[in-house]
Amino acid sequence: MPDPINLNRFRKDRARRDARAQADANAAKFGRTRAEREAEALRAARAEALVAGHRRVAAGVAIRAAGPGDAPAVAALIRTTIAASNGPDYPPEILARILAGFDDAAVAVQIATRQVLVAERGGEILGTGALVRDAGGAEIRSLFVAPAAQRGGIGRALMARLAEAAGADGGADGGPAVVLRLQSSLTARGFYERLGFVVTATTEIAGEPVLRMERRP
Repeated sequence: MPDPINLNRFRKDRARRDARAQADANAAKFGRTRAEREAEALRAARAEALVAGHRRVAAGVAIRAAGPGDAPAVAALIRTTIAASNGPDYPPEILARILAGFDDAAVAVQIATRQVLVAERGGEILGTGALVRDAGGAEIRSLFVAPAAQRGGIGRALMARLAEAAGADGGADGGPAVVLRLQSSLTARGFYERLGFVVTATTEIAGEPVLRMERRP
């Protein structure tokens, strides 16, 4: 005949097991340095931002590498976006100088010499961004989303893909994470800050106020 079950002892044993499991979890969580905990929290936040960016992209939008034939459409997108989105923050003479740097020929050179991505739907290019690697890490360049398509997750999705390509959170081969840098207009500062970038310097390029920003691993 089996021994009767002592419910009080059973409950106490289970409580002790639960307490040990919780203690082990706390040791794993709090036994690390503050810097390690903050780094883990930052990685988790970036991963969530990446997922959220992809999740919120409008239906039917695909991100792909730009090709030589995309130069006219990408150039037109950039010029339209600058004129519509940056106008309130810059005087006309500075806007004119910025626009002059994005004619079809200049954008064709960028596509040939950088890793340029485009976001498109139904054959229409709605966003673009580029990546340049160097010894100090990687720099994101020329991120633009068509005014009518903004706030739909396209910018975040492009940033996530570019950061992933740069190895900003560590390479797929286990390599070290890299510093991700960019030059932001006054208009786009808030967007980049929400993605974890901080301003490191303020300068001017051809009379245009530019914010140098970076995101460290």
